[in-house]
Amino acid sequence: MQMQAIHKQIEKESYTATYADSSSGCSSATDTHRPDISQVCMISDFLLKHGLYPHLLGYRYLRSALLHAMADPDFFDNLSRVCYPQLAQEFHTNERCVERAIRHALGRATDSDQCIIPQPDRCSNREFMVRASEYIRLHLW
Repeated sequence: MQMQAIHKQIEKESYTATYADSSSGCSSATDTHRPDISQVCMISDFLLKHGLYPHLLGYRYLRSALLHAMADPDFFDNLSRVCYPQLAQEFHTNERCVERAIRHALGRATDSDQCIIPQPDRCSNREFMVRASEYIRLHLW
């Protein structure tokens, strides 16, 4: 229980650092739609329950991608032309690093016992993100 409280405090600090600074010069969807802290915590809890942990870069990219998807349901329609470039711009990196970090985080989650996808059926980045966004939209949002 104490660990969850610490996690929520870290999420709040991370959220404040990411979304409260309007001088970042980033022209992403977060400039027009800033999620509240409860939405960030909801998505973070979902990712933690499914074996994705905050020390992985892919966790941060997935959390941001899912927040974008909640604001724009068509966000995952074309990962390589919309999603990855937007996340790369937001986190000041390139598209290949975003894609690889997400793939690595999903691979680590698949190896854990908490993953929603069984071990032999490792899914693609897009498949996981679409499944996760639909689940969050239908059950948690």
